[in-house]
Amino acid sequence: MKRKGLAVSIILLFIGVSIAPAINASFVKDNLVELEVELCGLGKKYAVELTQTEADELEKLFDNIEQKLSEVETREQTEDIFKDAVVELDKFGLLGGLSVKQAQKLVTGNNIKKSKIMNFIENKFANDANLPSINLLTLVFGHVGNAIFSGPIDILLGAIAFWAILFTYGGFPIGPILSFIVYLWFESLTRSEKLFFFNVAFLFMGSIFTIGLTGFYEVKGAMFYGFSGYKIITPENTCKFLGFSIIVNYG
Repeated sequence: MKRKGLAVSIILLFIGVSIAPAINASFVKDNLVELEVELCGLGKKYAVELTQTEADELEKLFDNIEQKLSEVETREQTEDIFKDAVVELDKFGLLGGLSVKQAQKLVTGNNIKKSKIMNFIENKFANDANLPSINLLTLVFGHVGNAIFSGPIDILLGAIAFWAILFTYGGFPIGPILSFIVYLWFESLTRSEKLFFFNVAFLFMGSIFTIGLTGFYEVKGAMFYGFSGYKIITPENTCKFLGFSIIVNYG
């Protein structure tokens, strides 16, 4: 009886050893956090799985970025924070195949080819007090509880809004002329550049930092037009973003 009991114990031990890894693997898989990531302006979407510990660390990273941005005084300081953030995002495997340098150019807008029209906007509207609730050529960061990114209708509305802003604030005859120039310029863009300039986002109920031609602002909701950077959606449907936008309307 003792020998039979010993044999049964050994068999059960081997069964337990063989089952334990499978149970553990299943437990780990069930506790993974899946994030939806989009490379805005490049038209690429993908999913990334993190452990709960990694997800908590990512949340702390965004909290730290927010704290740092609340203390910045210049655009250069903001760019440095964005570049450091990209290095940290790379540790979580969130860059979507881009190198650190490529991702840094994406989120700071340095991947966008400076055209005559961009230079015109910069020279025309820099430090312009007549642009209420609008920031131009701006770095943007934040996390919000509700976000709608561009679909076909949003793209059309965004394009109309962009030209309407130029028309309204450019005055006559600058507005109409500038709108026509923008149209000709847009037709000359490559597909990837068009993806950037027709990328529209409506962001609500959250903390948004924007630093651009008209200054530095922290707001609770905004519309982006022409956005390049990272959008990260958590399982709780909160949206985190880091990037560059031609126009931020927070009115």
